[in-house]
Amino acid sequence: MGEPIAPKVFAVQVGISRVAVSRIENGKAWPRSETLKRMMAIFELDWAQVAEVGPNAGPHPRMPDTNQKWSASSSL
Repeated sequence: MGEPIAPKVFAVQVGISRVAVSRIENGKAWPRSETLKRMMAIFELDWAQVAEVGPNAGPHPRMPDTNQKWSASSSL
């Protein structure tokens, strides 16, 4: 692995705010698909490294490209 990336630098590279990075890190938001692709590119990751194969071919109940409000007490 390379050198660690400061959160503010990472946010600029991805094109989102530091607050957005923090919300994603803490499970309070999901990155949009374009944002996730930029994150994957920075870390040189492919889908096999970030996704699990499962029986459901449909979208996740909490679709990442929405502005859904979420809290730890929310049920999926």
